Amino acid sequence: MSEEDIHVVHSISYQEKLDAAAVEEFAPRLVGNYRRTSDPTINYNCLAWAVENNEKWFDPQPFCAGYFWPKGVPREWNMVNTLRVLEVYGYTEQVENGDLTEGMIKIAVYEDDDGTPTHFARQLANGHWTSKAGELIDFEHDNLECLECEDYGKVSRFVAKRVDCPNRLGPLTSQA
Repeated sequence: MSEEDIHVVHSISYQEKLDAAAVEEFAPRLVGNYRRTSDPTINYNCLAWAVENNEKWFDPQPFCAGYFWPKGVPREWNMVNTLRVLEVYGYTEQVENGDLTEGMIKIAVYEDDDGTPTHFARQLANGHWTSKAGELIDFEHDNLECLECEDYGKVSRFVAKRVDCPNRLGPLTSQA
């Protein structure tokens, strides 16, 4: 058998196809603009993922098992309280745009027409963004516009925190 006769076949699992279809169904502009980076999980959501906590599902509902909300932040889902959650994790600066800025990690906050926060994406050191789609997958996407859709609305603001190591892509760390 010669090298010409050998063909490498790359295939994805049926589950990966289902996951991709689910993500692309609610955000059709994602097609071709993202790369899957994890399997689905119910351990954390997009807000937790944005602040690099992959152990808790952030939600203000006080009586739902497994839901987490930082102490001292009122338990109501609105922009003011959500920005306070981000502040707990060091995202204290509101910035003008999502341009890559040395020494800063940025989070893009999406909101619907009613002003309710709907999704959060964190900027990576390569300038791309990372998101978690509900109970579905984590994924890296090239831009923020590819997630603008009926469910997520549009990016309404950016918050940032200063970091000592601007190009870090290190492991996730959890915070209480």
